Amino acid sequence: MNKILEILWQRIMHFGSVPLCNGIPSRAPHIFGFCFPLCYRCTFIFLFFLITLFYNHYHSQKVHRYILILCLIPMIVDGCMQTFWGIESTNIRRILTGSLFGFGLGGIVSYLYTWVDLRG
Repeated sequence: MNKILEILWQRIMHFGSVPLCNGIPSRAPHIFGFCFPLCYRCTFIFLFFLITLFYNHYHSQKVHRYILILCLIPMIVDGCMQTFWGIESTNIRRILTGSLFGFGLGGIVSYLYTWVDLRG
């Protein structure tokens, strides 16, 4: 158990080395001279994921799940364009696709939590 906690603590302390984010400084937000360890896309995925979870926790109206799934598609398309066709994404496009993806992912997680909670 201690080994798992140690690995987890190392990941938290060295968050910029997470393999899911590129961590390139030109693609990361800079606030007051501080460069975030996450790129714009990952920052906005995380931010909108948390906002959506908190909003769904306190409000009973939820967005339809098909709309949430549609919100995931722009980031997938943008990633495919970068990977397969070499089309470079801009920071504005990273913010927009990350925000939509975080919103969609947060809504889906909220739906799954509600579904599991009602079954048990």
